[in-house]
Amino acid sequence: MLSNVVVIVGSAICLIPNDKALMFGRFVYGLGGGGMSVFVPKFISETSPTEYAGAYGNMTSVSLVFGLLLAALVGLPAPTGDLASLQQQDAFMIHGYYRIVLAVPILLSVV
Repeated sequence: MLSNVVVIVGSAICLIPNDKALMFGRFVYGLGGGGMSVFVPKFISETSPTEYAGAYGNMTSVSLVFGLLLAALVGLPAPTGDLASLQQQDAFMIHGYYRIVLAVPILLSVV
């Protein structure tokens, strides 16, 4: 639960429109995500029945990889390319889409 709070705080810091705040927020968010990837498998291995511990531990790894894939897919619509092509794209995609991508972990952590 504490890791969820750290992820929420880190993601909220990322929403501040400042480069240094974004870097610091991503660092804090990384601490929370790393904590989850360490604490959750340990908790599962200690609380699950012995005959299911391996399967539950594997599902944790699969879930982490699926979460990384989901994060990559959410970021796909973000604008890339040279400056000329970026100027022709929608202003929201350039200036506001990153906030949606960085706010998704807040929703997932609250749930």
